[in-house]
Amino acid sequence: MPGFESFVPAATHLSLEALLGRLETQPLVDAVVLLGSTATGLGEASDLDLLLVLAEGPGFDVEFSFVDGRPADVVLVSRAFLQSASEATSLTGAPADVARWIAAGRIAFAPDPELQALLRVLADLATAARPDTAEQFARWVEANFLLTKLRRYAAASSAV
Repeated sequence: MPGFESFVPAATHLSLEALLGRLETQPLVDAVVLLGSTATGLGEASDLDLLLVLAEGPGFDVEFSFVDGRPADVVLVSRAFLQSASEATSLTGAPADVARWIAAGRIAFAPDPELQALLRVLADLATAARPDTAEQFARWVEANFLLTKLRRYAAASSAV
């Protein structure tokens, strides 16, 4: 598979710090949580993983972009989605994933104390939100499908 440099023409050249600074000034962005190696320490081949809590908008969505020449996975969740997940009797699927990501992530900014408390509640729920065997298998199949698709895109001579 080609290195990240093969994707540079589509990359934005904002640094992560510059992006976080811009996001912090956006009225619809209530919080940003750094996920994976973005939270713990970027390696040479690391992508960026961000979770944005939006005041309104999609309950749950994932977008892909580039930041500082690196691929970036941007998870978008609404505050209402987080509130609903925090009130569920058990977490599965996307709400369980989000709770685990928050628990393992690092909050870049979340100025509202009520939202900070909500993020803590979800992080606490994450320990009980373990996927069952069928869900794990379905996610494994999906991950392999997406990996195969990404390899095909990366090897293509045309974006089309």
